[in-house]
Amino acid sequence: MALFGLLKERCFYCRRPIERGKEFVTSVMVPGYVGTFQKSFCCEDHATSYVQDIEKKPKGSGGSCCH
Repeated sequence: MALFGLLKERCFYCRRPIERGKEFVTSVMVPGYVGTFQKSFCCEDHATSYVQDIEKKPKGSGGSCCH
C-alpha cells in the first residue's frame, strides 16, 4: 500500500524513508532556528555530511531586512 510510505520517517539529509529502529538520531542545528533539534538520518555519514554543509553556509545569509 502506498499510504505506508507516507507515514515512514525520512532521512533529514536525503529524504529517503528509514526503517523503524534503524534510524540514526542526533541533535543538529537547523538554519533559521535558534538552538539544536533532534533529527533522524539514515546513517551516520549523512548526519556528518549535513553538519559539514551547515557549517559551510555563510552566517547571516538570510533575507531579513536587518542584515
